[in-house]
Amino acid sequence: MTALAQTGINALKEQLASVFTGNDNVLDNIIIALLCQGHILLEDAPGTGKTTLAKALSKSVALSFKRIQCTPDLMPSDILGGNIYQPQSQDFKFIPGPIFTNLLLVDEINRAAPRTQSAFLEAMAEGTITIDRKTAHLPKPFLVIATQNPVEFAGTFPLPEAQLDRFFMRLSLGRPSTEQALAILQNHNNSQQIQPVEALKTLITKEHLMEWQHTSQKTTIDTQVQEYIVAIIEASHHHKGIRLGASPRAAIALMHAAKAYAFIHGNGFVTPHHIQSIAPAVLAHRLILSHQNTAENARHIMSQLLQQVPVPGVAQTDHNPSHAAQAQPIPPTQKQSTVTAPVASTPSSVQPAHVSIHATQVPAQAYPSTPKTPLSTFTQAAPPKQPDGETAPHEGKGIEAFFSKRKEPTGVKKPRIQKSIPNE
Repeated sequence: MTALAQTGINALKEQLASVFTGNDNVLDNIIIALLCQGHILLEDAPGTGKTTLAKALSKSVALSFKRIQCTPDLMPSDILGGNIYQPQSQDFKFIPGPIFTNLLLVDEINRAAPRTQSAFLEAMAEGTITIDRKTAHLPKPFLVIATQNPVEFAGTFPLPEAQLDRFFMRLSLGRPSTEQALAILQNHNNSQQIQPVEALKTLITKEHLMEWQHTSQKTTIDTQVQEYIVAIIEASHHHKGIRLGASPRAAIALMHAAKAYAFIHGNGFVTPHHIQSIAPAVLAHRLILSHQNTAENARHIMSQLLQQVPVPGVAQTDHNPSHAAQAQPIPPTQKQSTVTAPVASTPSSVQPAHVSIHATQVPAQAYPSTPKTPLSTFTQAAPPKQPDGETAPHEGKGIEAFFSKRKEPTGVKKPRIQKSIPNE
């Protein structure tokens, strides 16, 4: 990551924080979605600053901005535009709609009728629209920030699962703390003061943004990290609380988001920690649950998945510190759940084996082991005693050092194969 990119992103985050007072992770996720050219669904109660944050983003990055307030009588042509008859030339002229912009804010998208909601699908997926059998390309970059309220469902049309999958992330701004609420009041104490959004300066040009979008996706990602992503996606299809797991499109989105996460934090390669940090925002809304499909339930199940799937290069124990800070404790009925993980490729004549992964087991086939740096080289205070054969994660620099291969825990016993002997 260049010094210019690091300075620009830090300045962008600082300026957005001057307008939005709340969780810093929300700002990180919005910048990540911007770098990945992904669309955002902001789901929160009215008055939490969703519209203000979208306007501040367009003002800071020199993007053209337009806003659509959705209502049940809004038509697709009100969004896309259409061919209008011109009396002077006695011909039809295409008049573009508000979707022809860089940053489109769609307020209360669930209040639009399904016919109107479908008008966004092609634009969000392909960056084009089709009117009267003619395809028009939207400006680049193109980003949709849609909002919806989790209350007042009368007269609304919930987004179908297929349309939710078009959104790169679903975020919740959350309630401000007592100190943050006091800071908001103090910023708006003087009624004659210029509104914060109007006072913002343009920090990043459109050209620099498009360059960073391209550069962020060049971040190195190791094959073992890609296997970790696949294992998380596969685990979502075997969880009892999920009726339909994440799709391949979700896996691609998670990889792109992890690359951008590493980029904005100045890391040259993607680690499993980056995957764990960004996975809930990217995957939770793509899961179709077997019970009440709410954002809170989806985030809880995502926490369970991140605890169950083994982290590459880390010996798995019941008290793994890499997971303790990321997820909630697994209920006893879920801790022993079994998922299928990818195994190293085998010859075509041999059927691939499936490894049962538990919280206390590391599959040797998925992550082969080699000697590593002994624990004596790390001077840390009173580390917990580990079983013979287990080692702490390597703390060297670079992707090769991070993925030092681990020995298989000695506590895991391999199943004995009994040969059947015919009766004599």
